[in-house]
Amino acid sequence: MATTQEMVRHRLDVDEPDYPMMAREFGSPAADYLRVLLDEEDELLASKAVYLAGLIPAESAVDILAAAADNASPIVRVAAAASLANKPGLESAPLLEALLDDDDIGVRKTALRTAGKLRAASVRGKIEAMAQSDSHDALRQLARETLSHT
Repeated sequence: MATTQEMVRHRLDVDEPDYPMMAREFGSPAADYLRVLLDEEDELLASKAVYLAGLIPAESAVDILAAAADNASPIVRVAAAASLANKPGLESAPLLEALLDDDDIGVRKTALRTAGKLRAASVRGKIEAMAQSDSHDALRQLARETLSHT
């Protein structure tokens, strides 16, 4: 059966989607549908679409994450930061760096955790700066812990 917009929406619109299974089942063809869901007003559904985009192999998935990283909703930006953990490589480094600079503490926290998981040496300088001067004590501490992993 061909993947449709309504099918993707329905499968994401549950409490706990099975993202890995959906990524295998829908694959790259779902990317256009996920992009549409990102642009809707439902922040929760948009954040789920972003996370699924991080698991599909489509080249456009990085474009979806880039759009999510620039979204007005911190919930969607947190999803983008978490999704980058599934996209190791230099193409995600600029997004991760931008999310480490985000105004929202939750976005920065998630981006720091992603940097630690990826052992992202490309953003080490940004993490060092956060360890010294982030406005929140907890994030300065998390940045120091992250540095010990990168």
